[in-house]
Amino acid sequence: MLEVNKISKSYNGQKIFSDLSFDIQEGEILGITGRNGSGKSTLLKILSKIAIQDLGEIIINPDINVDYLGHENMFFGEMSIKENIDFFTKFENIEKSEENISELKNLLGLELIYTKKINELSYGQAKKSGLYRIVLSNSDLILLDEPFSGLDTQSVENLTQLINKLKLKKKTLIISSNIIEIIENISDKLVNMDDFNE
Repeated sequence: MLEVNKISKSYNGQKIFSDLSFDIQEGEILGITGRNGSGKSTLLKILSKIAIQDLGEIIINPDINVDYLGHENMFFGEMSIKENIDFFTKFENIEKSEENISELKNLLGLELIYTKKINELSYGQAKKSGLYRIVLSNSDLILLDEPFSGLDTQSVENLTQLINKLKLKKKTLIISSNIIEIIENISDKLVNMDDFNE
């Protein structure tokens, strides 16, 4: 599905990482680890085409849909979670059942805040609403940048369940996290960005 061959990236002459290679197949979960500043977020931005590598190549199946969730949830702040989801699913022509919506709201703990405006939410609540959008999408490859940050213990457990459900649906995920015990538990493969900073 995706093959990364010896890519490198620098900013203002400062090397972020170099000679990074890996591959991922349909239905796999790839965990991206490494210390802060090792290039985890930069790598996901490159894979989502927000940024461009300096060297190397990325080979990706042209038929797959890619969705990315970074530190911003890509929602309209003056609209509620519900209004944003209704807009997003209509814009992307995504079919959603009330059963599926209810299950996701319950799993992510959004029932009591579903009609709140995005700019009224805490960081953790906004993060969960962004995850809600990602799960509803029709994407084949899902890129998640530090999805566990800002979540309480129960929310981390619920998100782990959700990720496992996506895998059962043959979704492919690339997830960055510096919480090594979680990412090791859910991933089929691991890439440690520290290995490519030398």
